[in-house]
Amino acid sequence: MTGKMDLLKAPNLLSLSRIVFLPLLYLFLFARWPWPLFISFSILGSTDLFDGMVARKFKMITEIGKSLDVLADAFFVFSTAFFILYLYPQVMIDNLFLLIPLFTMFGISLLIPLVKFKKLMVVHTNMMRLSVVLIYFTFLLSFFIDITIPLAVVIISFMIGIIELITIYLVFGDVDLDTRSYRAAKIRYGDRDR
Repeated sequence: MTGKMDLLKAPNLLSLSRIVFLPLLYLFLFARWPWPLFISFSILGSTDLFDGMVARKFKMITEIGKSLDVLADAFFVFSTAFFILYLYPQVMIDNLFLLIPLFTMFGISLLIPLVKFKKLMVVHTNMMRLSVVLIYFTFLLSFFIDITIPLAVVIISFMIGIIELITIYLVFGDVDLDTRSYRAAKIRYGDRDR
């Protein structure tokens, strides 16, 4: 019963809304309705900011909420990458030299916890959070300017975040999904056995 009640908490509903309403964004994309896409994307993307703020302010942080937030972010980020690819394929081609290493590193960052801890996980570090915010704003900017260089910055920020994730997994093992940084992991977990 507790799991069901946790899911119904406001922050979790905000995270869930990013998944539930994502097909609407695809509808606007494929129908070539740019302004409904822009407005809906802005609203859905902002739920990522508010779910964490509400959870912390009202002490509603739960394990299911942490996992749901990471899952919602993954769906939203991969969808945003698809939107950019669909609308601006040349921008993706121009950044292919960065995208190939990014996806390779991301695959490794998923494989390590799967092999070591028998579960998929993506720790929600500050660098990964920043990268999500950057891709969100880069997509919004794409309606107004060429995003070739901003997208390169986003990709590099994700690469730095993924390097930090891999380092955390290898040095500290199975950590809380809300571990904010390598430094925070070092303070909390010290030199524990992996």
